[in-house]
Amino acid sequence: MLKKSGWFKSICVVGCLSMLSCSPKVSPTESAASGDFKHLKPFPAYSAKTLEEVVKLVESKLESKDKPFTLMVRLAVKPESLASFTRAADEHTKASRKESGCIYFGYHREIENPVQFVLFESWKNFGAFKQHESAAHTLQYARKIRGTDAGARRQYILLPIQ
Repeated sequence: MLKKSGWFKSICVVGCLSMLSCSPKVSPTESAASGDFKHLKPFPAYSAKTLEEVVKLVESKLESKDKPFTLMVRLAVKPESLASFTRAADEHTKASRKESGCIYFGYHREIENPVQFVLFESWKNFGAFKQHESAAHTLQYARKIRGTDAGARRQYILLPIQ
């Protein structure tokens, strides 16, 4: 069962807009129902490579460790690794959603380029996220997908509108 809240829906909209603003296919006048986004800066993107680096990155950027946040991760997978990656991502999603600190966890595939993914993971607080990153199922997932990346991952840290 997916756990959703009003702030999560806002985060998804913001996350999708950030992806559009970074996309070479979409002009600012075509994005978000022809809204004018020329004045907006792209979301800051980070490129942590290991689970430990991701934890340190998130910890360094959060002002409050006790509040919810969302980590959005953009990644591409080698075409020959697509089947094994999607199996591992599905297993990881099911296990992550069972964690008590998980608000939402889900991989999403780009419609026109099925080897590009976005992961949205929303956590009640930093402690829940840190516990997730060291959980057995997360470590197993990291081992299973090693070598499947077709380029750098980009992480975006998002806060809910409260």
